[in-house]
Amino acid sequence: MTPALQVAVVAAIVGFSALSLLRALAPRASWQAQARLSYWLERPGRPAWLRRIGAWLRPSLAVTASACGTGCSACKACK
Repeated sequence: MTPALQVAVVAAIVGFSALSLLRALAPRASWQAQARLSYWLERPGRPAWLRRIGAWLRPSLAVTASACGTGCSACKACK
């Protein structure tokens, strides 16, 4: 394995780990950052492939505890 490929693999692992940690410790901030990036990519005038990436990145709406009826459940939608 070449050194450049090793650096790329390690950088990808560290990046995914940092993203996972951010989502676990600051879910609202990560949701907002994902929404901002998505809306930025989906602006009119952008190439179609960027708009598709933006639509794919668009976060789902948060589900409130009242929507479940019983508060927190196994789906963890209220987190």
